[in-house]
Amino acid sequence: MKIKDGYILKKVVGASIVVPINEEANVIHTLNETGELLWSLLEEGAEREEMAARMTEEYDVSEERALKDIDLFIAKLRERGVIE
Repeated sequence: MKIKDGYILKKVVGASIVVPINEEANVIHTLNETGELLWSLLEEGAEREEMAARMTEEYDVSEERALKDIDLFIAKLRERGVIE
């Protein structure tokens, strides 16, 4: 999976937001700390299992919970047309 061209992550007044940089997209998405981590991993080309491993390292969360959260995050991004 890959983030579509035309979206970037920006920090604005301490908040992480996904900003569309093309005219087709006009919605801004706010990310929490975990969302920011997952976004950066997607930018690096990480796969689902790599993302889960990183989440279990960073947070006190089981691999099963991490995978569920990742699936939800990816589903939301797909629904909003942000990833391919």
